[in-house]
Order: sequence, then structure tokens, then C-alpha cells
Amino acid sequence: TGALLIVALFSVNGVMAQAPSAYGGNRVSSDAVTVNLKFAPIQSIQVNPNQKEINFVFDSPTDYTNGLAAGEKTQTQTDHLTVYHSGPFNVKVKSSGFVNNGETLAETNHVNITAKIGTNSAVTTADVTYKEVSLAATSGADFISSPIGGMGFTFDVTYDHVGDITKYINHDFDSTEKTYVATVTYEIFSN
Repeated sequence: TGALLIVALFSVNGVMAQAPSAYGGNRVSSDAVTVNLKFAPIQSIQVNPNQKEINFVFDSPTDYTNGLAAGEKTQTQTDHLTVYHSGPFNVKVKSSGFVNNGETLAETNHVNITAKIGTNSAVTTADVTYKEVSLAATSGADFISSPIGGMGFTFDVTYDHVGDITKYINHDFDSTEKTYVATVTYEIFSN
């Protein structure tokens, strides 16, 4: 009986070893999968949502005769721009010029802007190139150029009133305040 049991056991094992698997054919001892790391180019620029309006207010005789006070004439917006770019980049500035109900101020240079590294930037002053830009009408002036990319780089932007104050005195303002608005657009490009 023992011999018969041993022969039967060998016969069953031999048939099981030759049976095809559920995957078809015999099982293989290794297989491979391809894992890809795909890096899509990233390009985004954002203006700080709490800094969407910059005001230069002339509301006293002193403002017209001596110019705006230091804190009103030059306004630095900390971390004004946030840049996301997967490689070297350039930032350009477009401006509509200063317009009120279709009337453009005849004088062109009223406000200049400059930039510098903000509180969250991996780049250094030596790495980045900055240019001062007038907010006179322009279709795209170079502003910031970086040789490296990064996620969440911030830049401070200073708005500096440089206009000749006497140019504003002889405008026909009636008895109402006139606001001349320049729409400024920051655009980012691959370098």
C-alpha cells in the first residue's frame, strides 16, 4: 500500500508540474516594466492678489509743488511677482500708458518699475538680470532674466513716480478728480 501511495504521489506531481499556468504557457522567472519620468515644461507668473492696485495720489498743494513724499513717491511691493518655470526664463512688461476715458496723458514717463529678488528665491543677485521699465505705452519691454528655473520664485517690484509734477498742474480737472490708469501686464517666456 505504501509503495502504491508513493507511485500515485509521483504521478500527480509530475502531471501538475507539466500543467500550463493560468497565464498561459509555463511560468517565467522574471519580467520587466517600463517606468517613465515625464517632465512637462512649466511656465506661470502671478501678481500677488493683495497688490493688484498701486495708487499715486496728488491731493495737496505740496504734492503739486514739491512732489509726493518719499513713502508715496516710491512704493515697493514685497513678493509682488511669483514665478514658476522649469528652466531659464525672461519676464517682459506690457503697459497701456496712462489713460482716462480715452484721453492719454501727453507726457509719457510717469512711473518706472524695477525688480529685485523676493523672500523666496533660489537665485542670487549675481544670477538675475533686471532692467528698469517705464510704464509709458509699451508692447513688451525686458524686465527680469534668470539663467535658472524654479518653482515659486518671488520678486519684489518697486513703482517709482518719476513724472515732472508741473506737467499735471494745467490739466482741466474741473472740480472732480481724474484718474489716469495704466494697465500693466507681466508675461513670462522661456529663455
